Amino acid sequence: MKYKRVYFVFAPTSVYIIMSIPAFFMKLFSALYKKNIEILKRYLWARKIVNQVRCEAEYRFTDADRRNYRTCVLEYAYNDRAVFVHVRFRKKADEAEYARYQQACGIATGLKVTNLRKDGGYMAFALLNDHYLPILETAADDKKMMIGTNLTGAYFWDFAHNPHMLVVGPTGTGKTNFLMDLLHGLKKNQIDCYCIDGKGVDFVSVKEQFKSYLRATPNNKEEVIAYLSVFYDMMMKRLAKMEERAVGQYFKLGLKPVFVIIEEYTDVVMRFTKNERERWDNYVSSIARLGRATGINLILTLQRPDTVYIKGELRSNLMMRVVLGNADAMCYQMAFDTQELEPLSLGQAWVRQNTVLDTIKIPLYEELVACGN
Repeated sequence: MKYKRVYFVFAPTSVYIIMSIPAFFMKLFSALYKKNIEILKRYLWARKIVNQVRCEAEYRFTDADRRNYRTCVLEYAYNDRAVFVHVRFRKKADEAEYARYQQACGIATGLKVTNLRKDGGYMAFALLNDHYLPILETAADDKKMMIGTNLTGAYFWDFAHNPHMLVVGPTGTGKTNFLMDLLHGLKKNQIDCYCIDGKGVDFVSVKEQFKSYLRATPNNKEEVIAYLSVFYDMMMKRLAKMEERAVGQYFKLGLKPVFVIIEEYTDVVMRFTKNERERWDNYVSSIARLGRATGINLILTLQRPDTVYIKGELRSNLMMRVVLGNADAMCYQMAFDTQELEPLSLGQAWVRQNTVLDTIKIPLYEELVACGN
């Protein structure tokens, strides 16, 4: 991320605004050229925050200090959801002094402040726009589906390019509500959704909403494997038709995507014998590998993404990953390959689509029903 130097740290706000006019017109021309007014809105929002951060720095020094432009060095960068700050005071300052400045910036801007850390010769923190837009509807088409809102608006899962979803969340984190919303969005667009239910609790009462539903038990393991093989066969037939027509994507043949939810994946898999597990893994891995081209999408849910059950090849093909609520560091490590994520509250989730991390507010199915969706 490229940081920009804040000049005129100790100048009056009027002077700072006047000196920012050339940059404003550059952003205006860019917004007009790209026909995207959000570029200008985002810039003006960031400029407002930077001015407040600049003023908080000014308040911390005497008139004598302000005569030296090196008294305080400020840099900033920004994106859709945050302003990132680098700060260095000339006078010797301990971490407590920087922490007080950081807290003052949070109070002045009304934004959430991340942890203070060292970054090169600077102390660094971010100011997050933590106000999520309300979820008033759910939507899907043949290539993407809205699964929540982030800090800039609707957040879509582009399953045509990033197929297969992993949903992680212990009991009470909203996993069932999240899946209910996915099902609701798919049905609105007449997209078929199937379910293998390893838990047999939450989806039994709405099983008629699926194109087909199977409760997985210790006594029907062969039926469960056969059920999954149907989607493998469907995939192979689609591949044959695509090869015959010389096309590379299912939607070019007018075919709709198909979704298979495997609820509590761990409970399903742990019941298999070694031979049964090998057959199951073969089907799952093949669908995960070829599903993007054929439109067969897996949605796997479990409480922890244990590598015993989500093996390497399968894991690498789960291009959309969702971890709900207050997860622990090891859970984030297994899902996102990093432990440096803040746990979230109920109704929020960390998501990674392909390689891009974000946070979203997930919809509650009851709220959607109340809105008439």
